Amino acid sequence: MSGFGVFPFTMTLLRNPLAGLCGVAAFSGNALAAPGAESLVTVMLTEQFSVAGTVEKDSNGRPLYPTVPAYENEWSRYDSRGNLIEDNYESQERVATYKLSNREFLGFLVNAGVIPSIYGWSLKAVYNESSAIPTYYVTKPGEAPVYVGDYFNLATFGEATTVSATSTGRYNSAGDLISTVARDESTTKTDVLLTFSTQPFAGEEGTTMSLAGMWRHTLSLRPVRAGATIENRYLNGPGSIYAISGTIDDTVSDGSGGYFDYQSIVEGSWLFGTGWPVHDLWDLYPEAEPFEP
Repeated sequence: MSGFGVFPFTMTLLRNPLAGLCGVAAFSGNALAAPGAESLVTVMLTEQFSVAGTVEKDSNGRPLYPTVPAYENEWSRYDSRGNLIEDNYESQERVATYKLSNREFLGFLVNAGVIPSIYGWSLKAVYNESSAIPTYYVTKPGEAPVYVGDYFNLATFGEATTVSATSTGRYNSAGDLISTVARDESTTKTDVLLTFSTQPFAGEEGTTMSLAGMWRHTLSLRPVRAGATIENRYLNGPGSIYAISGTIDDTVSDGSGGYFDYQSIVEGSWLFGTGWPVHDLWDLYPEAEPFEP
């Protein structure tokens, strides 16, 4: 994983909790240390690429066995005096479809030496409460979380947001605040470009995936228990990057010091589960802590 850092985050979209709600949102005065949220990521992509559509054939146009895939064949027929009576040519190509799930993404990270195997590992998005942009970890029960944020870049562009927020504060006859109720929910659609790459440098062995799509993400003010107290926190609801289209570029060693390059197209979606609270990002996910200038 060392040496990989060619995709710094491009962050243009920030959370914007209503300032008026922030003063009445907490049931307790005890602030959490670097609070955040985590959610499971589910990859549902389809990869398509061209493959040979026929098999190698002999001089009479009959398939050779064992069969070998081929894109084209040529064969000819002659009469008893050697005169050409038939000349044949065929070219066949088809599109192969391959599912890309979490299993394949974890496999890319295994090939990059990040984790030893795919078994038991999960891909998670981790948020801090000052940014809508998640960072990424892979986790496994009994193992320390592994930061993989350097392999991802999420660049955001235009957005459209729906917000529904209210707050009510009640006071006694002396003018003291005695109770507060706050509600704040938002849904944002954002045009994004998601890049995933395990190539340390362009042209070296690895995989680079560039996916454009529409990111739908939600944010809600929710009561969260922290020890003996309850605080209202902004937590991510379920979301997705949908209408994805893009490309995959695979660079594979040819075993002789050179490389083979393969390209395919990708469609599908990228799902984010409902977020659950993390009370202190530094304990589990230090790279996801809010940026302090």
